[in-house]
Order: sequence, then C-alpha cells, then structure tokens
Amino acid sequence: NGTIDMYVNDIGVGYACSINGSDINMHVLHLNGTFETLLVESLVSGSADDCAIGLTSQDRIQIAYNVGPDLRLARLALKNAVYSGLTWHLRTIAEDVFSSGLTLTFDSESKTHLMFQDTDLALHHLWFNKAFWNHTILDNGPIGSDIEVEIDSTDTFHVAYTNSAEGELRLINFNETIEVRRVLSRGSTITQAIGMDLDSNDIEQITYSKSDGNGNNTISLLRSLAGKDTGRIDPEPSLIINYDE
Repeated sequence: NGTIDMYVNDIGVGYACSINGSDINMHVLHLNGTFETLLVESLVSGSADDCAIGLTSQDRIQIAYNVGPDLRLARLALKNAVYSGLTWHLRTIAEDVFSSGLTLTFDSESKTHLMFQDTDLALHHLWFNKAFWNHTILDNGPIGSDIEVEIDSTDTFHVAYTNSAEGELRLINFNETIEVRRVLSRGSTITQAIGMDLDSNDIEQITYSKSDGNGNNTISLLRSLAGKDTGRIDPEPSLIINYDE
C-alpha cells in the first residue's frame, strides 16, 4: 500500500486519498461520523505509491497520483445533465518524471500546482495555466522526499524542503514578481522529514527532524520573529506522548 493524503475543509469535513494495491481511492469523513469511499481508478498495469488530494475554491476535488514514473490527475465531475452520477476525469499529465514527495495545491484562481522530487532528485514544479501544463525546476537537488508547500492569500508560494548533499533545510518564497531563497538550518544530522504551516500573518512555522544515526532523534521548531504574536505556535507543548520501545 502507498501513502495517504488528507484535506479538511473549513467546516470540518475530511477528504483523503489512499492507495490499496492497484486501487486509488478517495474517502470522505462526514461531520456525522460516516465514512464514504469512492474508487478513483483500478490500475490495469503499472503501480502507484503516492497520492495527493485537494479542493479548489469551488469545492471541486482533484487527486494526483503516480503510475510508476508518470503522473496522473483525476478530477471529480458531479452529477449533472451530462453525467448521471459521480464521474472521474483521468489524464496523464507528465511522463517519466516522478520519484517521490507529491504535493497538490491551488492558487486563488484555482490553478493546479504540483511539486515533487523528480527522477533526477530535483525539486520539480508542474502547474496548469488553464490551457497547458508548465514545468519548472526550482532546485537541481538532490532534495529530500518530504516537501511542504503553502500558497498564501497574496498567491505567494512557500516551499520548504531539504537538500541532502548540503545537509540544509531550505525555503523558497516566490510569486509572479519576486523570488527569495533562504537556508534555514544546516547540519549533517538533518533528515528529510519536515512540516510547515502558515500562521495568521502568512509567516512560516516549520518543524524539521534530526538524527545522529545512533537512535537519537529530535524534532526542532523554527518560529519566525517577524510580525505579530497572533497565530504563532506556542513553544510550550500542550501534550507530550511517550512511546515505549
């Protein structure tokens, strides 16, 4: 089985994609606790191990997933005068490019943006301008397989990832007019696992992991000092869970 990706909308309904053998599935967790599963595609050939799900501003569901090194996008068409029921539109959008770390986001115009580690271990940006798909290499790599992407209220991209050759945690901010690249942390113990969200001021709050290779693993939190305190992540944990070996 492959990965699971999940999106929760503003009212608390959860949407997820998963891979079970040759089946790519979508799941909906409703507010009343009921759980619904829809088959997106059952692969006849090839295999999938990564998927990403998102909703446009019009609440239209899209799921991206790989079939080997190819990328496929599924769009859900709702019941209307043309379709008697829910129908998936499936399209292969890129061939021989995908390795891992698939992400799916939308800008304010509901344009689809995919970022992932490609077969050259580069940071690859694939996006649809409502007419055709565009490809951009954001970092030649080698990058880690964990990529975090957020698009803020001004359509500025926030992309966090690691560069394994340099042992760096990196951040790129860009939009149509500017691009800013930063190294947030550097060290031989930095691993690929990272997490990121934006606070209420559209400032990145980032976690990343470190390991000394001897079983000593830590998670660090980077909190920006820019802007106001509102929306920031509290450095004091509200809950600590200890797992026994």
